[in-house]
Amino acid sequence: MMFIILDKNPHIAAWEMPTKIKFKQLIELGQLICSAGISDVYKKIPQGKKLQEWIIKNPTYTLRYYEALYSFCTMDINMSVQTERKILQIHNDLHKYEQNHKYRLIRPKTAIFRYAKEYKSIYPTDSELTIENAIKAYEEYMEWKNYDKK
Repeated sequence: MMFIILDKNPHIAAWEMPTKIKFKQLIELGQLICSAGISDVYKKIPQGKKLQEWIIKNPTYTLRYYEALYSFCTMDINMSVQTERKILQIHNDLHKYEQNHKYRLIRPKTAIFRYAKEYKSIYPTDSELTIENAIKAYEEYMEWKNYDKK
């Protein structure tokens, strides 16, 4: 599971996500939100525990990023009604969670850097980095994956 953060601003981060993986990122983020116990739309999975913990601590950023990804996907992808309902239910559950959360930090100070085992990095996978270092690490990772921004 991945939660790729390419900017401190969640809207810019979603914009910077390569078009061809925006939908995949939206679905994986939905899975992580469910696995974190915020929604029960999808079955919980054991992967990405550090990402799930980060989501619980940063619901405002996660919500805004999820909304921005969804907005892009509605313009580019013909989603089934069932998929769209699931995405919207996860959104509603995350919104409720975020409203009850005491801290509404929209620009987080850290992010979890997680990557495929084939990738080589100075950071171990699942490292919590400063937001600046995480963004740089994810930019390099995206370049390694050969993802263009368009």
